[in-house]
Amino acid sequence: MENEFQQPENAEPKVQLSYTDAVSGIVMSPGETFETIDTTPKRNYWLISILICIVLGLISSFLFLNDNELVDKIIDKQKEKLHQTMDEGVKSGKMSQEEANIAIEQAEKFMNPEGLFFKISAFGGSVITPFITMLVFSLIGIIIIKILKGNFMYLNLLNVISLSMIIAAAGDLINMFVSVLTGDITSVGLAPLLKSSGIPESINIALINLNVFKIWSLAVMSIGIAKIGKVKIMPVMIIIFAVYIIYSFITASFQQ
Repeated sequence: MENEFQQPENAEPKVQLSYTDAVSGIVMSPGETFETIDTTPKRNYWLISILICIVLGLISSFLFLNDNELVDKIIDKQKEKLHQTMDEGVKSGKMSQEEANIAIEQAEKFMNPEGLFFKISAFGGSVITPFITMLVFSLIGIIIIKILKGNFMYLNLLNVISLSMIIAAAGDLINMFVSVLTGDITSVGLAPLLKSSGIPESINIALINLNVFKIWSLAVMSIGIAKIGKVKIMPVMIIIFAVYIIYSFITASFQQ
């Protein structure tokens, strides 16, 4: 039986995509775009993709740092959690009240929104996070393709993952605009609709992470991994979404 992923012998050779076509293609026709990337001479689309993600992230950080209301809400939550942790440490006998007060004083110095450390953390995170995200998802992609007995070229895996990440990065910027308008950290999705219903804070944080753009990005990424790995899309999508949902709820439990 002929491999369902094998190209017909009489098929016209595909033309290599430009960077612009590759970026626009993930929105218009991701499946065809990723097939073209996989069957044409190799190209480092991931370099431009990561650069775009960094620029969008820096803009999001700039908007956040220039909105005092949002910054104050984040810092207040961090301070509240810090005080709770120190109080628990004192009650359990792990530290004295004096030691707790010193630790709180030192930690709050780094929470000053006017301080250099706070700004470096915000902008530095925008630069570093896309690289970490790409590498983590590439590892997940390798594992998935190996489990499904596919084959791939690592450069193409980086290309499809990084291109998919542009959707999430653009979504983060839009979500920041929405947060600035509403005066609270939120996203386009179920989070703002369900928050008024009194859901636990951990679930609200998880839903903010699972916004419309993140879901769209993961779906496109799943298609890309399947196309370059020459495996079926649905198993890839199920694993990708399962991993991310678990990750979202675990991280949300630490942020509440």
